[in-house]
Amino acid sequence: MRRQSTVRLAAGVLALSAAACFSDPTSSLRGGPARLEFSDVQATTVGTSVKNLVMTGTRDTVTLNIRVLDGQGNALAFTIDPVAGYASTAPTIVGIQAYPDTAARTVPGNTSTRAIVYGLAPGVGYARISAAGLTDSIWVAKLPSTFLGTVTPAAAANEGDTIVVAAPAGVTFDPANTAATLGGVAAYIKSISTTKVVLYAGALGASQTLTLTHMFFQGTIPLASLSAPTAITVGAASSEPANDAIATAPVVALPTTVGSYVEIVGSLDAADADDIYTITTTTADSLEFQFLWPDASTDIDGLVLNAAGSACVPANCPAAGSADPEIEKVRLTAATTYKIDINLFAKGTGTFPMVYRIRIYKRG
Repeated sequence: MRRQSTVRLAAGVLALSAAACFSDPTSSLRGGPARLEFSDVQATTVGTSVKNLVMTGTRDTVTLNIRVLDGQGNALAFTIDPVAGYASTAPTIVGIQAYPDTAARTVPGNTSTRAIVYGLAPGVGYARISAAGLTDSIWVAKLPSTFLGTVTPAAAANEGDTIVVAAPAGVTFDPANTAATLGGVAAYIKSISTTKVVLYAGALGASQTLTLTHMFFQGTIPLASLSAPTAITVGAASSEPANDAIATAPVVALPTTVGSYVEIVGSLDAADADDIYTITTTTADSLEFQFLWPDASTDIDGLVLNAAGSACVPANCPAAGSADPEIEKVRLTAATTYKIDINLFAKGTGTFPMVYRIRIYKRG
């Protein structure tokens, strides 16, 4: 019996020794300030760290919860200087200040305080917070709410004129996806780069808003759409009303090098269903005529006619079908005058006046 008691006693001593040797491996992290944590009061819960804020025109102010954590993630009591505790690396773009309502600024126990971050002008900067001997920053981007680039002409253009849109600082166009509307109607883009869009003034109308879509701010932040602050009034094309009759149809110069093209932009409606242009060849040219418009429910015909406008060239009028676009390839006789007639054959459900383009390519 004594032998068994001795064994039991020894086992108990070993168990106590083992328990006494065990300790929390993170205990050394407890207690001292280790990091600052920021959370967006409007969008997240406390504990979800925020290091980047993107501010749009509809949300220019963000309320932050600020906490001081130890190495284990425990919230510590702290105080922060309501003035010296906040700073901005770009004070004309990004501002930060203590929460103005002192009663709601700090929670009981002083384990959390609030601050306001706000955007002042388009750009990027850092909002810096200092407390408990720690300093950390939040990267802030204030997005533009309107298109602040240069639009030329800014307020008035004639139908078919080119409008040059230059990107403002910090904004780039996406050549593969950027689009434009003028007065809510898709605009034809003649050329585009990351810094410039050249588009055609579309259908007639006063005070039309120019809107651009699919851009980037600071290279990587998507901008869904921006509108220019000044509306554009589009007047009648310089070719109107002369292009309504065969006898007065304005002259269009043909392209001179193989592969190049000239482009005509105008619009059609029930009251102006035909636009006619004059071309004259110098040499026997192989030309391709493309008649383009933005609405598949509308039927527009393209006709290459003799000088009198009395017969198609060739006789079967190949661009007068139901295709969209209509395309005609034809070899024309040297030193000969022809007429081009674009005709609204059947009105569809699209927006009218319907803007069209005629492209004439030199193929040989």
